[in-house]
Formats: sequence, structure tokens, C-alpha cells
Amino acid sequence: MKFALSAVLLLLSTLVHADKQYNFETALSLFQQQDYGSAFIHLRHVLHQEPDHLPAKLLLGDIFFQQGRFFEAIYVYEEALTEGADINLMLPSLLTSYQISRYFNAILRLENQGGMQPQHRFRWLLSAAAVHGRDGNFDLAAEKLTTAAAIPRQDQVQLLNAKAALHLQQQNFAEVESLLAMAMDMDPKRADSWRLKGDLLRQQDDFPAATKAYQQAWQQAPDDPVIMRSLSAAFIAMAKLEEAQKLLDTMQQQGMLDPYIRFSSAFLAAMLRQDATALTSLQSLHDDLAALPSSHFDDQSEQLFLRASAGYLLGNTEQALRDFESYLQLAPKDLTALGMAADIYRRHRPRAQTLRFLEQHPASVQRSPQLLALQIQLMQQLGRNEAADQLLTQARGQYPGHEALILLESQRIARQQGAASASDFLGRMASTASAPVLLQQALLLLEQQDLEAAAALGSELLNIEPSADNLSLLAAIRFKSGHWQDAEQLLSQLFAQQPDHFAGRLTQANLYFQQQDFQQAEALLKTMLQQQSRHLKAITLLAATELQLGKVDSAETRLHELLNRQYFRPAAELLSQHYLSQRQYEAALAIVQRALRQEFMAPDWLLLQAEIQTRLNQPNRANQTLGNLAKQPGLTADIWYQIGQRYLALNQPTEAKAVFRQLGATHPDVLLYQLELVKVLLQQDQLDTAQAYLTNLSQQFVHSPDILRLQASIAQRQGTLIDAAKLLEQAITLDPDYRRAWAELYELARDDALAAQFSSLAQRQLNKAADNFWLRRLYAEHAMNHADHSTAASLYQQLLEQGHYQQDPALLNNLAIAILAERPDQARGFAQQAVSITPMHPGRLTTYASTLIESKEYETALPLLRRAHSLDSGNVEVLYLTAVCLLGLERQEEAIRLLRQLSANDDHPGLADRAQKRLSALTQ
Repeated sequence: MKFALSAVLLLLSTLVHADKQYNFETALSLFQQQDYGSAFIHLRHVLHQEPDHLPAKLLLGDIFFQQGRFFEAIYVYEEALTEGADINLMLPSLLTSYQISRYFNAILRLENQGGMQPQHRFRWLLSAAAVHGRDGNFDLAAEKLTTAAAIPRQDQVQLLNAKAALHLQQQNFAEVESLLAMAMDMDPKRADSWRLKGDLLRQQDDFPAATKAYQQAWQQAPDDPVIMRSLSAAFIAMAKLEEAQKLLDTMQQQGMLDPYIRFSSAFLAAMLRQDATALTSLQSLHDDLAALPSSHFDDQSEQLFLRASAGYLLGNTEQALRDFESYLQLAPKDLTALGMAADIYRRHRPRAQTLRFLEQHPASVQRSPQLLALQIQLMQQLGRNEAADQLLTQARGQYPGHEALILLESQRIARQQGAASASDFLGRMASTASAPVLLQQALLLLEQQDLEAAAALGSELLNIEPSADNLSLLAAIRFKSGHWQDAEQLLSQLFAQQPDHFAGRLTQANLYFQQQDFQQAEALLKTMLQQQSRHLKAITLLAATELQLGKVDSAETRLHELLNRQYFRPAAELLSQHYLSQRQYEAALAIVQRALRQEFMAPDWLLLQAEIQTRLNQPNRANQTLGNLAKQPGLTADIWYQIGQRYLALNQPTEAKAVFRQLGATHPDVLLYQLELVKVLLQQDQLDTAQAYLTNLSQQFVHSPDILRLQASIAQRQGTLIDAAKLLEQAITLDPDYRRAWAELYELARDDALAAQFSSLAQRQLNKAADNFWLRRLYAEHAMNHADHSTAASLYQQLLEQGHYQQDPALLNNLAIAILAERPDQARGFAQQAVSITPMHPGRLTTYASTLIESKEYETALPLLRRAHSLDSGNVEVLYLTAVCLLGLERQEEAIRLLRQLSANDDHPGLADRAQKRLSALTQ
């Protein structure tokens, strides 16, 4: 019996062993046939029978690896290692899994595993060098490569590529190209060489060439997950979103569902405007990563980076920033994370905090020309110009060809030497006409008032990158250059593609504002702020719009809340200028001094402080402010020019003349500075000296409209108005868009003797440039000055029909006056519209009341006149119309009292005569 039982047990044991061996060999065969699913089923039977079966575990790890399930592969391989498996049997796959899963520290820990065969130690040394290089430990990386090179009979192409990768991490691009050329000479079909070539081109921002290199690598190794990920990233960078989607789908079908693929898929869905899918995927990924304990990220720091990135894209900026900062403690040299954290600071923190964050990572910032450029910009914005210039000089020496730094250098040259010099520099230094270079060149041309060239470059920019963003940029350029119709057409194209494009809508709001369609601007900006409630530019523009609509309390509150939350220069400028316009000089000074605490010794703020102190009748303080400013080194010519202007405001022509003489001597080719000296001479009534100076200048600056305008000013002061008008006409003929000359001729043409000359010149210019809406408006105002109501009405209505000034209350009011006699019903409509826009404007209330009186609607007109009188008690025309209203309402005694009061008003004889005639008619 005992023998029989032993025999049965032995038989069962043999059967189990045979079954286990059968399942393992079947799994191995199926694996070799790439039938991984069936192989897995057989291995599960093996491991169920013998959980410590090492060959089965190694094969299971290989299955997971081939399926792209790298985290599972790592788990199985590491478990096999702890159970004594030979590391040489798994090392290539384990290293690749570590690299793809970002388990970089785990790669370094493999050094403690003994028994590596030479070819595997060689592979490990190359991987360890890559990790050290990624962490910025370049000496350790080089040491590992030197050790690897000493191992005989190893893959020399792989070694060359590893050296190239290290130099790429150090941005030694020339050395990378040399090493890759050697590697490709030895084996032109090596996939890793082509992948590195793509990495090099990507870092050089040549994405089309990088994509071709990655595609070449993919042809050589179609299942390589690293190459597939690099190619998908290149497709996304080039906005080839469909190709990227296909590649990511392929990887996911192969089982690659790690957090990095999930993140890429969600990011791509967002770019494809699949918002719901993107948000769901990102939220799912973020929730999965948020559920992990903090200790998990000690070895998986890259997953903490993914969690931070997902949170940032989901709008959880505070948590994202905390995650980025935690990640940077684990990986302080990761430039991508540093850049994203800096971007959060830039968007959601004051500039000073953003700069402080960058200054806490000096070594890493030095390795990134982009972050250096950001640091320089912040220093400039905070008024640390000297330090910014020093850092820019250092950065340009370190990265002489980097585009962002070249652009910053061009901006510095523009500040110090002018836009023309900056354009010349940019043309010499920029090797390619990239979108940022074209944009900078267009802006410089705008500054030089070369509007057509700026527009041409804007169109070229759109041809290079026909994106919604560039369409928006071109619309903004056309808007800034005054081509409002072009801007409107471009914005229509933009909104057809992307109706909610925020930057485009901001340009649209600016366009409404400039067209004085303030109600449309207000409505649009309020809608935009529902989406981005703290957008600084939108808030500031809304406040400016509210000021135009008379909503002063709301605008002031809005600006103060913004500045209390975060300093924003345009908001401070708007609020200070508003207080200046309201003669609230103490309030304006408080805003300026607040700005100076943020931008210490900023020249423009000091100039404004001096202006306010002058208006406050504080000449000593104003002189002290100007003296402190003048002591600053490196002041631009424009700042000196404004210092001269401030001295004039202080009634110190001697000091002003000294400034302008010095500017004229140092910048003899700049007419503006020469002319300012002439203006000082005119202020001192030295007309003959000024005339002689202008005569000399006219020989150097032939056909200058500015010189002609000043000669006209001298003629006007000498009493020869006809000569002055002729000189202004010559200036306008040379420069038909010279608005100041037009304005001065408009003032001269108030004299009836010169009215026809202005009308004739304006009509000729409008025949040549029918889209000059500003001139058409000025011509209409001129016609109103001379009671030519028919011409004025025609011009006003042309403007309205062409879509301009439709919400301009002054134009609507004047049009009502012009057509009141002939078309009273239409006049009432225009006047009512003007009052609805500015309900507290006494003059427009008076016009509206006049239209009602014309229709004998006295009861409606009377309260309007009462309100107008309460707003402007000095307007005697309101009292006369009130008397007319009272007569219409048969309140004769009240009307007679007013008329007697008016008939005795010696200050307004014309009105007194009209009142007397009314009285006489009543007493007959």
C-alpha cells in the first residue's frame, strides 16, 4: 500500500512537471510567433503551478515588454532579479523599460548588480551616462563613456551616438553633428543615429527636418517605442495633428497605456478641439496620479511632472505650481519643468515673484536661452535695465545665434539707437525669416511709421504659419497701423475658424474702442472676462471703456482692485492719466509713486511725477525729480527730450534750451530735436532768430512738413494769416496724413476768409483717399463752424453709412443740429441716441431738448433742460430754451422772468437781443 501510494505521488509529480514544461515550451513557441496573448495564457498556468519559475517570469517580462506594458515588465523583471535571475538575460529590455518609464534612478542602481557580461555592461554604461547627462552631471556622464570605450569589441556606432547624446544635452551642436556624421558613415541605416539627428534638429527648432529624421529612424525600427514617441511629438509641434493621432493610436493598440502616452493623447485631443475628450482624459490621468502616495514619486519623479502638467492644463494652477516645485526638488535641472513653472509664475504672479523664482535657479537658467530671455525681459519690465543689459550681453556671448536673445538685442538697440538701427541689426543677424523675427521686424517698421512694409511682413508671417494665432497677430498689426477695414476682414476670417479666439476678440474690442463704439466694446469685454476673469489687458481696456461711457466709479474701482491684486503698468498708466484729466493731482501722484515702488527710478514714471508736481505748483520738488532723473546713466535721447519738455512746463526755457541744444548736437540728423529748440525760441518771442534757424534747417531737411508748420506758426504770430494758411497747405500737400497741420489749418479756417481754402483742400484730399475717415470728420466739423449744415450733414451721414463713429455721441449730436431745420424727426432720433450714450452731457441734453421743442413736445423737453442747467449753470442758451418751453406750456410769468434776466445779460449780446425780441412780442 505504501509503495502504491508513493508510486501514485511520483506519477502525479511527473505529470505536473510534464504539464508545466509543456505550457512553458508552448508559451515560448507562441512568443517567438509574436502571439503574445496566447503565450500569456500558458505562462499563467506555469506560474500558478510554480510561482517562482524564473524562466517563466523572464518570458512574462519579455511579453509585457513587447506589448509596450513597460511598468508591468519592470515589476516582473525586478521580482526575478530579487529571486536570483541572471541580469544578462533581461538587461537590454529592462534598460529600455526604465528609460521609457522615466525610472532613471533605477538605471543607476543597477550598478550594484554584479555579473554583467561585457556587452551588457557596455550597454548599461551608456544608459547611465545618459541619466547623468540628463541631470546635468556631465563629468560623471563623460566618465561612464570613457569606461565604456575601454571595453573591447563593442558597438562603436552605439558609443558614438551616446557621445553625441551627451553633447546634445550640453547644446554643443557642432560636436553632435560631427559625431553623428561619423556614426552614419559607419552605418547609415542605424535607427538610433537617425533618432539623435531628429533630436538635434528639434533642439535647433527645425521641426520639418527633425520629422524627416524621425521618419527615417522609424523606417529602420518600426516597433521602437522611443522613436514613435519622438515622431508623435514632432508631428504635434508641426501641427500635423492627424498624423500624430494615427501614431498614438498605433502605440495604444500595441498596449502602450502608460501615463506618458495617456498625457500625449489628452494633449493632442485638446489641440484637435476635442475638448470633452481632452478634459476627461486629463482629469482621469490627474486623479490616478493624485491617488499615489508622495513616496511613489521618489523614484517616479517624472510622473509627478505629468501630474503637474495635467493640473496646469486643467486650470488647477496653484496645485500644479506646488507639484512643479516639488518635482524640481527631485529633479532641479529639468529645464522643461522649470520653464512650465516659470510660465505659471509669469501668468499668475507679479513680475517680481517670477524674477525671484528664476534667480533661485541660476545654474539651470544659464543652460536655457529661453529662460535667460524671460529673465532679461522681467528685469527690463521691473526697471533693472542696467542689470538686464549686462545679462543680455553675457547671454548673447553664450548663445550668439539664439533667436529670442537676438530679438531682445534688437529691442535694446531700438531703445538706445532707434527703430531703424534695430531693423538693420535684425536683418543682419536673423538667419531665417521665422515667425518671431517677422513679427519683430513688422513692429519695428510700425515704430518707424513704415506701415506698408509692416503690413507686407505681416502677410508673409501668415503665409509661413497660417494659424489662428498669426491671423490674430496680423489683424492686430493692421489695427495698429490704422487699417481698420483690413483688421475687420482678418478678424472675420479668424472668428469663422475660431469664434472664441481670445487675443482676436481683444483686438476686436480695441477696434470698437478706437471707433468710439464704446457700448459694443463694453459688452464684448464683459463677455470675455467671464471666461478669463483676471485677464489684465481686458480689465484695463474695460476700465478705459467705462471712463468713456461716464462710468467713472466703476472704472476707478476696477483699476484699484486690479492694482491691489497685481501691479500692471497699463492699468497704472490709465488710472494716473485719468486722475490727471480730472485734475485730481494728489490721487494721480499716489498712483505714480506706487508705480515707482514697483519700477524703481523708472524714467517715464519720474517724468510723470515731475509733471504732476508742476501742476501741484511744487516747482522745487519737480526740479528735484528731474535732477534725480538726469543723473541716471544711459538715458535715451527720447527721455532727454521729455526732460526738456518738463523744463518748459516749469517755465525754465534756459534749461530747456540747454537740453535741446545738446540733443541737436549729438543727434544732428534728428529734426525733432532741432525743432524743439525753435519752439523754445518762439516761446521767448524770438521770432527772427527762430525764422533764421528754420531757414538753415530747411536747407538740410528739404521739403520738411514740420519746418513748414513752424514757419506757419511764425507767420500766424506775425499776423499774416493768409501766409500761414499757405504754408500749412504746403505741409499737408507733402504729407496728406499730417494731422497736426490739418488741425492748425482747421483752427485758422475758423476765419471766414480762409474757410473756402480749407474746404477745397479737404475735398481734394478726400477725392484721393476716400477712406480717410478722420479727415472727413474734421471737414464736417469745419462745415459746422461756418453753419454749412448741408455739407456737414452729408459728411456725417457718409461716415455713419460706412460704419464709422456710429456710437460717437458728439457726431450724433452735431448731425442732429445740422438737420434739425429740415428733418426734425430724424434729428430727434440722432439727438436721443447721443443722450442715451452720454446721459449726463449738458450740451447733448440741450440739443435733444431743442428737437423736442421743434416738435412742440414741451413737457418732455423741460426736464431735460432742467437737468442740463444743473450740470452746466453757465450755459445761457439752456435758459433761453427753457423760456421757450415755458411759453409753449403757457407758463408766461415764469418765461417772462427768464427772458428779462437774459435780455440784461451783457456778456451774451446776441442772446440778449433774441430774448428782448421775445419780450417785445409778448408785451404788444
